[in-house]
Formats: sequence, C-alpha cells, structure tokens
Amino acid sequence: TEFEKVGIFGNARTVSVFVYHSAFRKLWNPEEKKVYKPILKVEGVKEPDHNTSRTIRYWLYAPGEGAKYWDKFYDEGIIGIGPNEIGNLNRFNNQDEIGFKLSQLWGEGKHSNDSLALWEFCRVMKPGDIIIAKKGTRSYIGYGIVLTDYLYDYDRNDYHHFRKVSWKSKGE
Repeated sequence: TEFEKVGIFGNARTVSVFVYHSAFRKLWNPEEKKVYKPILKVEGVKEPDHNTSRTIRYWLYAPGEGAKYWDKFYDEGIIGIGPNEIGNLNRFNNQDEIGFKLSQLWGEGKHSNDSLALWEFCRVMKPGDIIIAKKGTRSYIGYGIVLTDYLYDYDRNDYHHFRKVSWKSKGE
C-alpha cells in the first residue's frame, strides 16, 4: 500500500502512531486527520527503492520529557528508550510478551502503546532509518541516521536500551 506505519516514541510511556505516505513524503496522524510537514530531505540517504523489500522509515523521537536528554544523547551519538527494569528486549518473541511483562512491572493493564514502542525500537527500526528528534509536540531539534541494531547494556546508568545514531543536525 502507499501507507507505511511509523512508530513514534519518546519513552515507553509516550507513544503516538503515525503513518508515512511514501508518495507525498508526509506524516499523517489518522486520529487528528492532520498532515504534518514534509519529511526532511536528508543528505547522504538515498531515496527508497520501492522494488526492494527495504524502505527507510522515519521516526519521531522525544529524548525524554521536554527533551531533557537531548544534549547527552547527541553527545553520545545514541537514542535510548526505557524502562530499564524490563531487561533485554531480545528475549521477547512478540509485542504481547512485552505487554505481559509490563503488566507484571507496572500493574494490570494492556500497556499496548508502551509494548509497541519497545517492540518497534528493538525489532522494527533498522540501520539506515532516519530519527527526527523533537521537543514537545511542535519543535524539531535535530535529525540523524540509525547506525546499529538494538543494543542492551545493563551497566549503563540509564537507558539500557539504545541504538547508535549519527546525528546530522542539532537545534535547541
């Protein structure tokens, strides 16, 4: 189809789902029935070859509430997602298993947005995808290219779940 689902996440508690319309290079939020600005044209990233199965995905990313981790993540060349207490995401076979574990940690509930964010961060996002960092709902503060698959490091002080990113632009 012309539409590709793109997970939008900041941390495991702030998730929105948008779709990417490849013909127009715009983000569309079906709940708001609103089209957002055209996606950034990123130097050094080729247009997707629609004859192959691999399409570059664009991800909006909030580096913590109010972008409080933006400088740290930019300097480290990473993006991270919580919660740490769930452990290595590679051990889960599907989103439902993540949701079940979140229910054990946080109490009953589906936790579907949180489990989707974690699943997509671990299994759907790929090297070559574009990260658009945001602050709040209206400010874009930078963008970069995902360099690695999902990484887990229990010894990090925070954000044990992360990926390396080559940040190309920094604002605010």
